[in-house]
Amino acid sequence: MYTLEAHFHSLENLNVSEFLEHKGVYVIWCAKAEVAPSYIGEGSVIKRLHDHFSANGGRKFPKPIRGYAAIPFHDGDASTKNDALIVEALLKLVADDTDRETRHNIKRGAFSAVHKHFEDHPTVCVNITGFDPFWHPKKPKTLAVRRWIKARKDGDDFSWETNWRRRYEKKSFLTNLFS
Repeated sequence: MYTLEAHFHSLENLNVSEFLEHKGVYVIWCAKAEVAPSYIGEGSVIKRLHDHFSANGGRKFPKPIRGYAAIPFHDGDASTKNDALIVEALLKLVADDTDRETRHNIKRGAFSAVHKHFEDHPTVCVNITGFDPFWHPKKPKTLAVRRWIKARKDGDDFSWETNWRRRYEKKSFLTNLFS
């Protein structure tokens, strides 16, 4: 199993020098976001946040911009670009599946990064600790339980699972009426 550890920090309390040296993953909540993040991205976090803030990257979000960032680690080593792509792609799957899809992500995620590891590892696992990136940063919440996302090779594709739950459970009108 190829395992990545991603400890999410609040953007307001980032250790800038650590994030200048490594590729990472970030989750932006702009001023208009209420129940789901605005954007999930990866790369050089400080540069990417600057680009989003100044619109040099083509997307400018309404202020204030809050959120979370993490540097994925594998066996104690800081992430590569591919590791950051894996975390971003799997977070986007969780966001869509748990009714927290972002409004501003155009691309689904680089699933080729996940497939790249299937040659040597039939399972890719991302462990998430620190702040909950899907929780609004106005009232940040530390994860009491480690969250995980696992992708398994399934023929030419992959299947995945997580211990993240839906934001709310959708029930039919009749179920609500008789419960």
